[in-house]
This record gives sequence, structure tokens and C-alpha cells, in this order.
Amino acid sequence: MKIHIQHIIKGYLIFYCILMLLYLSINLPSPTGEWDDYSLPAVSIITDQNIDITENDIMHFKIIFPEWSQYIDYYSLSGYVTKSGGEMPWYFPTYSVACIPFIFILSFLGLPAIYAFAFTNLVCLMVMLLTVYWGLQINDKKKLILIGALSINPIIFYLGWISAEAFIYAMLGIAMVCWYNRWYKRAAFFVSIAGMLNPVIM
Repeated sequence: MKIHIQHIIKGYLIFYCILMLLYLSINLPSPTGEWDDYSLPAVSIITDQNIDITENDIMHFKIIFPEWSQYIDYYSLSGYVTKSGGEMPWYFPTYSVACIPFIFILSFLGLPAIYAFAFTNLVCLMVMLLTVYWGLQINDKKKLILIGALSINPIIFYLGWISAEAFIYAMLGIAMVCWYNRWYKRAAFFVSIAGMLNPVIM
């Protein structure tokens, strides 16, 4: 019996998603790198609907992410302070906003909200891979090879990282699909989203 390539792609995407979900669930997220620049704005948006970080945000941070409460007192942001006294992060809060739904979902389920960033990274990556599968105007054999190449590479090591690398990677991947299909306005839109977190991309 001949196996259809589309069935292989679907099976691979399901297997990959489950495997990465298990991988991210087993590994406890650690507050390393630029974690404070992304997690603090998420809390500030939830509590104060702004992105400047105040003592009030630190207090709420310890409630939302109790596992990281011992580390947050030593946060390091841009050093730029607003007139109201709040400190600004280095990055535009695009990625932080994207993580907020998972913070709410995990908190509602009584699960550690620190996994919100890793799960957001995985969702972004899966959306990009599905965009390649559904949207890219090439034959199925090339789609299978491309999806494999886009999913089995160093981006895996960034999925558990509390940072925007996977988000940027996904936005650029979607932009390239749009560009290849000659959907130039959509390509510009997704490149611009990625560029909000790293202006060198522009």
C-alpha cells in the first residue's frame, strides 16, 4: 500500500509536537539569559497594562512565578527609567504579550506559569511548520524535506529558553513562506513583527 506524503507530514508534525512538549515539560525552566527582560513586562502588562517595571510588578511577579521569586530581586534591565520611576526593559514587549495567554492558562489550571515561555515557543514553531505545510506553494516532497530541516536544527535548544529566539525564528519562517508565494505585504508584516524584537532583522 502506497503511503501518501501528506500523511507522512501530518504524522511527523504530530509526533514532533508531542515529543517537544514532553521534552519541555520534563525540563524545568531556569531563569537565565534575558529572562527578566521578557518575564517582567508580561507581569507588568497583566497587572498595570504597561511595560515599565516598578516594585508593584516585582511583588506580583513573585505571586505569578513563585519558583523564581528568589531570583527576581536581582533583575537587570536597560537602566532607562520613566518619569513615573519605572524601569524599562531592553526589548519591545511583543514576545511578552505572546506569552501571556499561556501564563493565564497555566495559572488557571494550577500549573507552574514558568512553563508559559517554553510552551509559547513551541506553539510559535508549530504555527510556522503548519504554515509551511498548508501555505507554501511547492510540492509535498519538498515540503517534507523543508519541514524536517526547519524542525531538526539548533532551534530545539532555544525552545526551553526564556527568550524570543524561537518567536523570531517562527515569524521569519512565516515571512519567507509569504515571500516565496509573492504575498509581499504579509511577508513585510511578519518581518516587522520579528524586527520589533531585533532591529537588525529589518
